[in-house]
Amino acid sequence: MKSAVAKIGIFEPYLNGNIYGNQKYILGIFKYMVKNKYEPILISQDYSVFLDKVFQQDGTTAVVLAPLQLRRFGGQLGGKNIIMLIKTFYSILLYTKDLYRFIKNSNIDVIQCHSIRALLVVALSAQLAGKPKIWYVKGELSNPILDRIGFFVADIVLFQSETNMRLSYTKIISRYSNKIKIIPNGVDIEEIEAFEKKDHAKLIEELCLDDTRTNICYIGRVTPQKGIHVLIEAVAMLSKTIPNITIYVVGDFNVSQNSYMSTINRLIDSSGLDVRFTGFRTDALEILSLMDLFVLPSFSEGFPRTIMEAMALGKPVISTAVGGITEFLKDDNKIIIVPPGDSEALAEAIRVLLNNKGLRETLSVRGRRYLYEHHSIQRNSMGLMDIYESVLSK
Repeated sequence: MKSAVAKIGIFEPYLNGNIYGNQKYILGIFKYMVKNKYEPILISQDYSVFLDKVFQQDGTTAVVLAPLQLRRFGGQLGGKNIIMLIKTFYSILLYTKDLYRFIKNSNIDVIQCHSIRALLVVALSAQLAGKPKIWYVKGELSNPILDRIGFFVADIVLFQSETNMRLSYTKIISRYSNKIKIIPNGVDIEEIEAFEKKDHAKLIEELCLDDTRTNICYIGRVTPQKGIHVLIEAVAMLSKTIPNITIYVVGDFNVSQNSYMSTINRLIDSSGLDVRFTGFRTDALEILSLMDLFVLPSFSEGFPRTIMEAMALGKPVISTAVGGITEFLKDDNKIIIVPPGDSEALAEAIRVLLNNKGLRETLSVRGRRYLYEHHSIQRNSMGLMDIYESVLSK
């Protein structure tokens, strides 16, 4: 270690103004990392207003501007297009020089990445600088070629749960078992408790929240992968027997999802349901605190923060059995699980929960206690610091 304070470079290409799961996690790192021993530095390949939010928490940020090709998203880095792949590879080589210079000049001690894209972009620079690379897997692994490269080049591979770790690549997990660790993700308990203490009168009025109705909440981006249409289909099935249900969809969508929004709107029109789209909200947690039930109907997830936040707020949760979500079922039931894409099963789960007050209270108590004990960002930060200590001592 070159100095008393080790510098942890968090290289993150996925940054925008709207704060979702991974960006909330980054803010948590800056809030709870022990600054007199470890100094996190957020390294971005382009400017983002999110850097200002980190700066407001007295965090250190840096922009190492990447070639335009590396700043493309939405599958634009290559895929099966050989010309785009060559351009991407060439851009990484060009960018390596700038990243290497920054890592050396800034005395970065460890490089941390939260996606395979980030790892592969920064890996060569970190290797040339002789710095250990930590890959914290935040979602499901789905690219057999790139993921295998990631396991090879990373010095430490972190998973959020054992369930999440064992979803794929059994042989690779066994081969690289010496570099694989598990650190459960977490939510900011202080933030949760602050939202619970707020006066919600203005928000209730703004949302036209009716406490005589059952208010169901979904939080996240509006994309087909998130299965919002399945939730609407399920509630439509219940509308004759349980008519007073309002669905709040808290999250944004971009123009590429216009066709999906058209599908959703047709479902709403044909069913006559009360579905309210709030768009992205900085007060999503406060909205969630006012809901009766949280539903996550996704087809694919890693270890979703929204479920953890709902459980920490004491909200009953229904979710699809994808990604690391089944980890919440260990020991005793804390949430209700249904198959992805099964609107009938989801409708039945909602019906059972709404008709059983005792079950709702049980899920609320168990879920909240479990989150407080196992999934706080404070515990996560302590686990990360143990990993830093381990790699730096070597």
